[in-house]
Amino acid sequence: MAITPRYVRNLDGSNDPVTIKALIGASQTINEGDMLQVDIATGLLVVAVAASTTIIGVAAKPITTGVSPTAQDNIPVNLMNVKGGIFRLPVTGGPVTQLSVMSSTLYDISNKTTLNFADTTGGMFRIVAFNNTLGTADVTLVTGVS
Repeated sequence: MAITPRYVRNLDGSNDPVTIKALIGASQTINEGDMLQVDIATGLLVVAVAASTTIIGVAAKPITTGVSPTAQDNIPVNLMNVKGGIFRLPVTGGPVTQLSVMSSTLYDISNKTTLNFADTTGGMFRIVAFNNTLGTADVTLVTGVS
């Protein structure tokens, strides 16, 4: 079974994600667990891509929208940009070797579901824990839309 991004916990000890209902942009196919970003042109959420600078959260439900989104084209989104939110992401780009080095570096994503250890250009995520056996990292979103 594939690992998808998911909420783990908050650094303050709370165990519930901060969730909002958000409008989704045109022609989007979003799966539960996909990271989402704000489309600056429309203000609506779309699937996150590598080098995004506007990631805001993780889809809590799937949705497919048409070419003209309506008010019904909304889903719950677990916000990543709330201070202290920790999310577990699958990783690519090699194993983690030293958390002390990894936690002082910001990493980018390679696609809508995966953190890329090999890409630190324009990174938005800081690693707080990792599991090389499972190929996952627990991360916080350090920069993004707030």
